[in-house]
Amino acid sequence: GEEQMIAEKAIAVSDDNGDILPAIETRDGNHIEHWKNGVLHCEDGPAVEDLIENRKEWWIDGKKIKVYEGAKNGNE
Repeated sequence: GEEQMIAEKAIAVSDDNGDILPAIETRDGNHIEHWKNGVLHCEDGPAVEDLIENRKEWWIDGKKIKVYEGAKNGNE
């Protein structure tokens, strides 16, 4: 199913102490999302970072605050 496919493509993110953070990251490291209580949330940086799309999104408690979109990789 879709959940299994997502699990196969994503890995858990951990801090320097090895503690699992409430985030997901694709295995290639090109996409990271930070979640809290089932919604996108990050207080000290973007909640979504996509290196391929060169896009960052700031979310607080599931509400999109700001979006940055730069030139896509390879199209600069």
